[in-house]
Amino acid sequence: MTSARLPRSARQSAHTKLAHFITETTGIPPTAAALADALQRNFILNEIKSHNDMRRCEER
Repeated sequence: MTSARLPRSARQSAHTKLAHFITETTGIPPTAAALADALQRNFILNEIKSHNDMRRCEER
């Protein structure tokens, strides 16, 4: 499997957006470990795959 590396600014932006969303919805800022754990869950990975597939179809 190849690894697609995002520029640092894009990763930071995504991290900030996710942390802000979790803080807004739960009232508690997430730890880095909690974010990492959440992003590795199969449900989340499948959602990301589905989103990528949808974007690729739209680009055709």
